Amino acid sequence: MASKGKYVIGTDGTDYQHRQRVVSAHSFSAISKHYLKITFYLHFLLYLLIILKLSEDILDRMDIFILELQELEIPKPDIWEWTYGLSFLFTIFGARAIRTNSFRMIKYYLMGIGLFAFIPIVWAQQIYFMDFYNFIYERDITKLQFVWHNLPLSVIFEAFSIIAIQVHIFQLYYAYKLYKLWKPYSQRRQQQQQQQQSSSSSTTSSSSLSSLSPSQVQNSSTAINNGERMKKFN
Repeated sequence: MASKGKYVIGTDGTDYQHRQRVVSAHSFSAISKHYLKITFYLHFLLYLLIILKLSEDILDRMDIFILELQELEIPKPDIWEWTYGLSFLFTIFGARAIRTNSFRMIKYYLMGIGLFAFIPIVWAQQIYFMDFYNFIYERDITKLQFVWHNLPLSVIFEAFSIIAIQVHIFQLYYAYKLYKLWKPYSQRRQQQQQQQQSSSSSTTSSSSLSSLSPSQVQNSSTAINNGERMKKFN
């Protein structure tokens, strides 16, 4: 039974499966961009919590004294907290990648989130694991190493890390999907640029030869032949 409707201009309809794959790739790219944008906002909330933790130490390094912060006696930050504080800066690469479909920017974003967000959280879990284990099974704060105003910091961190790890897993997942989708287009673009450069170099060489007079072309070919004969003689 013949189907109603018109064919796409320039095709007889036999490339339907190819066009369907292209449309599905574009739709999945749009979905990945949408969810990646949502993770930007969630990452910003986690980043604010870390900045609040680092604020007292940052102000001390800038010789700014605030009595209210000093009275809170906030524990000194660890290396993982400083590293995690840099993670949100890579959102600039992610936002630019979404806006321009840049394969290079999404690669930088993927590497930055993995190194400065996901790995520090996993590292910190190893630091607080024993305290969290002792608190769950003994409920004795005096045996804990990380305590702030009679509050076990390991429990607070576990609540933070459960959310943070999920956010960063989604970030890595959707960024990697965009990386895989945009990689063939980037490789094809590089091949086209290389072909254009090779064609432009060939045209310039042919134009330089055409600009020479017949006597100059004959002299250059004679010189090349003489050079080859000298190499054989030697």
